[in-house]
Amino acid sequence: MPMLIEPQFGKSEVLRRVIQIVRIATAGYKNSESKENTVREYPIIVSDIDVYRLRGLLGAARGGILDLAHLDDLRNELERAIVMPVGEVPRGVVTMGAKVQVRDLGNGRIEGFELVYPRDADASAHRLSVLAPLGTALLGNAEGDAVEWRMPGGTRTFRIERVMQAPRRVHTGIASAPEARLA
Repeated sequence: MPMLIEPQFGKSEVLRRVIQIVRIATAGYKNSESKENTVREYPIIVSDIDVYRLRGLLGAARGGILDLAHLDDLRNELERAIVMPVGEVPRGVVTMGAKVQVRDLGNGRIEGFELVYPRDADASAHRLSVLAPLGTALLGNAEGDAVEWRMPGGTRTFRIERVMQAPRRVHTGIASAPEARLA
């Protein structure tokens, strides 16, 4: 009779380790296609539902419906992203609809945002478009990651302090509970 070996790690721990390995293996990668903003050294993590919707947004923009900056940056990030089923994206990863607290490493200031599609963006409500420089920079990174992005006022570095993902139904991607809130 074969001997059964108990797994040492749960599914989320295995995913976390795989992501670490991918990031280590791709360290030093520089995206040469986008000379403006992209400085990430490793691929982002995006849910299958988010990548589907974001590619639709990019397709609509290509058709002339939208005239928004940062489309090439987002397109480049999505081309090399690690795409995972929505239910398997590790906790702490910034996804669409997530509420995020970031610390500006230049001045220590902490700000909170919700990452949204352009039609839902509202600066006064801290709803940040994925097509804004900081929105594109945050997508797919995780708590503890530092993101550097060229903003209209110059290059700034932010550390992701906390991420509260929007609750989703795995099969539809529609919010299934009241919005998560950052304290």
